Amino acid sequence: MVWKPAIRQGAKNGKQNTQLELSSETMSVMKLIDQFKTLLTQCVPHYQEICWIRQNMKTDLATLPPNTLLILTDFAATMVLRAFQTKNSYVDGHAVNDNFVFMYKQRSVKVKDKDDEGEPSEEVQIHTVDVHHFFAETISKGKKTDHAMHNICLDAIITRYKSIFQDEFSITLDHVKLWTDNAPGQYRCRQNFLQVASVSERHNDIKITHRLAVPDNFKGCHDAFGKDPAQLIRGLELVGVRSPNAFGVFENCFKNLQRGRDKSEWKQYELDADARLKNKGKYGMDSRTVWFATETADEQQDLLRKYPGRILLCDRSFKLDTRSGEAIEGTSKLHEVRSVAMEVPSVHPRVWPVMVANLPCNCQHCNIDPDNTRCIYTAWRKPHSDNMKLGCIRPQEAQTWVSKGVATKINGKLTVGIIVAFSPKTLKWQVKYMDGSIAELNYKQISQSDMLFKNLQS
Repeated sequence: MVWKPAIRQGAKNGKQNTQLELSSETMSVMKLIDQFKTLLTQCVPHYQEICWIRQNMKTDLATLPPNTLLILTDFAATMVLRAFQTKNSYVDGHAVNDNFVFMYKQRSVKVKDKDDEGEPSEEVQIHTVDVHHFFAETISKGKKTDHAMHNICLDAIITRYKSIFQDEFSITLDHVKLWTDNAPGQYRCRQNFLQVASVSERHNDIKITHRLAVPDNFKGCHDAFGKDPAQLIRGLELVGVRSPNAFGVFENCFKNLQRGRDKSEWKQYELDADARLKNKGKYGMDSRTVWFATETADEQQDLLRKYPGRILLCDRSFKLDTRSGEAIEGTSKLHEVRSVAMEVPSVHPRVWPVMVANLPCNCQHCNIDPDNTRCIYTAWRKPHSDNMKLGCIRPQEAQTWVSKGVATKINGKLTVGIIVAFSPKTLKWQVKYMDGSIAELNYKQISQSDMLFKNLQS
């Protein structure tokens, strides 16, 4: 069996539609061997990458520093909220479920032998494992499982765990290490990489290392935890407890699925040095929390009254993007993106530096200093720096520029003006000049005009 283009109905741009399918083909033994050798040259490097990345995932967990939060995240399959008893013209509701698994506070605990009342003798290495589910409305499958949803959830979580690390452990969280799959619309895209690069704009003194798995090779505990809400909702539906929409899913999971760390059996086993703590393994869950993301500020405020601290605003009216949609060169090959800037660049138009690599690394040198020059795998990994040019600042910051003075050259003559308005729809500033003329300038143009005006003042 070989992959061949099979003819499909219809044509596009004058060409017959085809689709790659496994098809039978008769060939000689020599041709079969030649094709097998050719495919091996593609398969072996691909398999090497899979093994390398799996090993890095293991070492990330095994060598987790106290000031680092390790995250595994992925979107579960869109939940189809089919009613057990349907009426005429019934349409299924749908819900997005974004799952995050957090691991931190690595520690060694001594436990007793089974059925032994003596002193604890065996040492077990465990982590605190928290699971978070973020639900959101969607009309159909495949919608709104995007970088916007992912990043609004990630920002909320970083804010939460900065407080947890400081209040409970007296440790400053300064590094978030994130593992995801390679989905282009969710994680491997310029909008998401720009969010990684600009993390210091939203969280002071935090660095993010985003590592991406090889496509179709990111199965793990996040998938198992992500199935629990769907199973719960199906079970409740059979006994007459409806979840007509995503908010219904959130409410039912809030009542029936969520649990705090104080109710975890692992906590008691740890206090008692119970041998059953060995069953916790790497991913034994300590707590589970559910959230709901809405798209309007009014709805968010209404729901926050009933569920304080659990309702997020996923505002898709503005998406942080690069200038002219420029992506990092070789984006499809990248498996690591790391933030660099510790403060917001003061020069406009803003440029965010970022470190990228074709493969991650946890060797002894990279663990100490990710920017070292001694890593023996550098030629294979190809780490390098890049600059992401911002397309436009956020509307909240853009509005603060109104009433600022600017200067520009019109017909070769220097003209001074003032910013009178900003349009969130067009992402342009309206400028009124001294001669009465009005112009609309984009982010790059208004930045140049602002710089020229400052030079005039100095």
